[in-house]
Amino acid sequence: TGVVVDKNEKLIENAIVQIVSSDGIPQRAMKTNSLGQFYTSTPLGLGNYLIEIDKDGYSFAPQQISINDTILSPIELRASS
Repeated sequence: TGVVVDKNEKLIENAIVQIVSSDGIPQRAMKTNSLGQFYTSTPLGLGNYLIEIDKDGYSFAPQQISINDTILSPIELRASS
C-alpha cells in the first residue's frame, strides 16, 4: 500500500503505479484513488522490485523495494517536479 504526492505533499489522484520485477516484467499496475492511495490485494513474491509512477505533469524517480518475509509499511511516493 502507499500514497502518491507532489513535491508540496498534495495528493495525486489517478496516477498509474506499476510494480516491475528485477527482470523487467510488470507484476502489478494500479491507479491511485481520490486520496492518492494505491494498494494491491495479492502479495508479491520474494525478491526485488521497481515501483514506477506515471502521471502527466509530474516527474517521479523509480523506487526500489525488496520483498522478504516481513510486512512492508505503507510507501510514500513523492514527485520530484
